[in-house]
Amino acid sequence: MELNKNKVCLINQPVGIGDVFFLQKMVDYYIGQGFFVYFPLASNLLYIKDYIIKENLQFCDVNDDFPFKQHFNGHSFIQNENFVYVPAFFSDRFIGGSCLESKYKLINLDFDNWQENFTFIRNRENESQLFYEVLNLKDDENYCFINKRWGTPPNSLTKDVYYEFEGKIIEMELLDNFTVFDWCKVIENAQEISIVDTSLNYLIDKLTLKSKKNFLNSRFTPPNFSHIINLFNTNWIYV
Repeated sequence: MELNKNKVCLINQPVGIGDVFFLQKMVDYYIGQGFFVYFPLASNLLYIKDYIIKENLQFCDVNDDFPFKQHFNGHSFIQNENFVYVPAFFSDRFIGGSCLESKYKLINLDFDNWQENFTFIRNRENESQLFYEVLNLKDDENYCFINKRWGTPPNSLTKDVYYEFEGKIIEMELLDNFTVFDWCKVIENAQEISIVDTSLNYLIDKLTLKSKKNFLNSRFTPPNFSHIINLFNTNWIYV
């Protein structure tokens, strides 16, 4: 499809890494309608543009001067022949039900099979460096991968997670020069996985796992999975 910046779609979802992954079906929908999609992100999430690359999609800094920025803080959906503004970040404020599902209800689009549209380029060199040199893991080594952190940095929170593995534990950390994508090799080769409900849910749905048990721990007390229960294909044990 020819590049057409005369038809612009602007999506408001500057934070929430999992939300950005989940919304790629929406991105592809508007690209398919002939729109050029601008997707502003918080400055510390701009690394996403190096992994999710699509023709007619541009991730940009939320602080930059992008087209139709005057609409960016608006809460109302706008659609006409040459411009669409999707306030996905605010959708659950005026659409009932799941926060995530409300983003698609806003534009009357089904979110089914969103995984097919969430495609990304893996940096195999970074993945191997993290696996072998930083974490000192070996091929076929047995370990449990856990992640206690949720929420977009620097406003992340932590919560203890349940696991049954007796042996080496690899806990996800925020490491300079490595992104959430660069943990793919570590995740794929774990014998057990236990994470809090976060962006990893979406990433893991795209990976080929060796793990036999996968625990998904609610970020809420008491546990509540109503916002994500219908989203994933991974065989999660909900905790």
